[in-house]
Amino acid sequence: SGSLRLQGQVNDIDPMRINSKDGRDVFPKLGLDLGDGEERKYVGDGVQLCGQMPDLAFLSKGATYRYLGSDPSPVMARADVPAHTRHRKSPHLVLSPTTSSLYKELCNANPNVSGGKCRFRSIVVLQDSLECDGRCLATRTGGDEETCECSVDEPRVVRLDASSETGSRQPIYFEYVRKPCVSLAFQSAESLVAVKDGSPTGAAICADSYLPVAGTACCDEGSDIAESVCVFLSERVTFGTAVERCKAIGKTTCNWSDLPANNRCGTLFGETARGKTQGLEFQWTAASPCLVRAKVDHEGNVAIVHDVSSLGTEVAGRVSLPGATHFAVSWNGDYPKASKRCSSLCTVSGSNCVCDVEVIQRAVFTGANLPSHERTLLKKLRIGAPDPSALPRGTYHVCEAPACVRLRNEQGVLTYTKTSVAVVADKRLSLNEDTIFELNSHSEKGGGQTIFMSNLESNVKLGGGAWSFRNPPMYGNLIDPAQRDGLYETDAILGSLLNHPNVPPFIATRLIQLLITSNPSPRYVESVAAAFKTGRFSATHTKESFGTGQYGDLSAVTAAIFLDPDARSTAINTDGSFGRAREPLLKVMHLLRSLELGSNEERQLNLPQLRDKIGQEAHYAPSVFSFFLPDFSPVGPVLDMGLASPESQLLDPPQIINFINGATSLPKYGLNDCGGGFGDMTERFKMKDRPYKDYFSCGSSATIPYRLQWEPSNFASAADVVRELDLLLTGGTLSQNNRQIIETVYSNALSSIDRFEALARAQSMLAISQEFHSTNFASVTTTTRRQKQASVAVTEAT
Repeated sequence: SGSLRLQGQVNDIDPMRINSKDGRDVFPKLGLDLGDGEERKYVGDGVQLCGQMPDLAFLSKGATYRYLGSDPSPVMARADVPAHTRHRKSPHLVLSPTTSSLYKELCNANPNVSGGKCRFRSIVVLQDSLECDGRCLATRTGGDEETCECSVDEPRVVRLDASSETGSRQPIYFEYVRKPCVSLAFQSAESLVAVKDGSPTGAAICADSYLPVAGTACCDEGSDIAESVCVFLSERVTFGTAVERCKAIGKTTCNWSDLPANNRCGTLFGETARGKTQGLEFQWTAASPCLVRAKVDHEGNVAIVHDVSSLGTEVAGRVSLPGATHFAVSWNGDYPKASKRCSSLCTVSGSNCVCDVEVIQRAVFTGANLPSHERTLLKKLRIGAPDPSALPRGTYHVCEAPACVRLRNEQGVLTYTKTSVAVVADKRLSLNEDTIFELNSHSEKGGGQTIFMSNLESNVKLGGGAWSFRNPPMYGNLIDPAQRDGLYETDAILGSLLNHPNVPPFIATRLIQLLITSNPSPRYVESVAAAFKTGRFSATHTKESFGTGQYGDLSAVTAAIFLDPDARSTAINTDGSFGRAREPLLKVMHLLRSLELGSNEERQLNLPQLRDKIGQEAHYAPSVFSFFLPDFSPVGPVLDMGLASPESQLLDPPQIINFINGATSLPKYGLNDCGGGFGDMTERFKMKDRPYKDYFSCGSSATIPYRLQWEPSNFASAADVVRELDLLLTGGTLSQNNRQIIETVYSNALSSIDRFEALARAQSMLAISQEFHSTNFASVTTTTRRQKQASVAVTEAT
């Protein structure tokens, strides 16, 4: 059900596709419980606030652009209406080939060749901050393709016009992909302004006035009929920019009631705007401040409720009182309960309490009170910060006061202050909300990465301060959901899972189970987990070191698994609790590769319906938990000893018989359906325009189209043949008893039939030997297996 369907067919290669533009849960999400009394983190902790992004962030160091070719449709942002995008008059942010530094970076022409052509790259990351190029006036028809870089808050797509330099007859487009950033779920009322959509009901929502999330709607003084102005199609601006643009054309922002559709700016109005998942949905109004409340259910989950009553319109669904979406928060103690009538400062709404909120933001460390250890910073600070080097020169300075120098030398932490000059004396040091810490974290959870943290905390108080919780971050945007933010959040969730303290031993156990033994010793798991955490492994017998020192370095993990004494010792292979059963699919691929499956004509490997035959087929796991459970124990001695044998979950009688049929069919008939083979009937045909010619019939003397082509170095010697097969198929572990049996079968067939039949029989017997199906040594016992007596129940007729 999770497979991606394309034109009615299932994509088995990449079955996961995440569409985050609309319908995704954009609200905050708590991370996993870390135990040891640690506060649960939110997904998005440690990420900078979107409001902290510098002006003209799209020209700052680290800004990223994706090559779109001749298609102007954004991929990572909310999609434009296709009819608007394709219209030849739709305005775009055009880069000047002569004056734009951004044009030069995206073009990437060879600077040593006069008149050289652009060398476009799929992804472009600015290595240095650039100057903006040109200003223009926003109008109803766009920026009239002037140079407008200095006049926009954030581009969606930029255009390089067709020229001999671009080498294209069509314009070339790049999409700007904003860096990961988060917004706090609750904002102070002073920073919020209402935005409204163009549907007949005019649903509204509160928006952060400092973020470019809505379009510009301007009215004449005293009028409520607005018009859209823009520089490019579907342009989003901040509220401040909207005010300036309206003023520049002699108009003002307003609480508009009528906004005609404007295809040039991407504005929708009327029925065409209802429920639209494309285009520019919201426009700024003049309604400020907006009111935000918290709706708390009986379990302590919180929902954001917006109040835009000053506009006299309905609130958008996910933040309306009846339709608000709840999410978990980290309370500082208790929370209001409707069963206790909430409080005098909250109202009861069904089983919920609806409370006014107060957002308190303040510095974590103040004055000259620098912490003495990096761990304190990691524990106390939760809000990320921008890299000071990406901000305009002179905005921040590295603190050179003795306290700062000591923290840098002892803990590797840099302190940045937003001052006109560097602070060099402790008495001049005054930590505040603008202070940024650079941590070169080498802890397990830091992974050796450089991170930037704001000296800032934000808390939400309810009921006059009777209850409170930390203000949670959220990647998603209620007003302008984007694929980009959904992917950033998904990466962050995966990152939080990766950094959980249970992950190293979990990964170590699973990898050892799949590669070496189903029941690894605690010492073995601990050794591999340590390599995962530290990113390094040193082999004791060679003194060679592996890994980069990065948390989760798989080169160190791989070395720790394969160079451990438990993996290298041959003595341990005789232990019945060591080793593992092999997966059916891997056994099939082992046979095909080792015995050189091939054809005299070009063919593709086709192994249909293997899941029905042997219980396992590539890209067809029955669930996200794969083909078998890691702690599965088959009934019998394995279960009695408290051991696990995960792969044995696939070894039921029909699948065992099917594998034996396929393994014995392969050497005799090649890869097809003969004798219950792993292939299908189409493999009996030769790849010609008339496939029914040269059809191979099972058992006929015709040439097998797709067969095993490996041959021994000496057909005449049974011992040599079996020794070579033992090396290829069982790694030299074939027991002496089985070796003698197979040599006898080979010799008899060689003398009575021919060498090819003898080889096929030897290959079949190796493929069904115990040594081929498990990794530990087989031991022969003199004890006869007890046969169960069949019992028949007889009912006497009465």
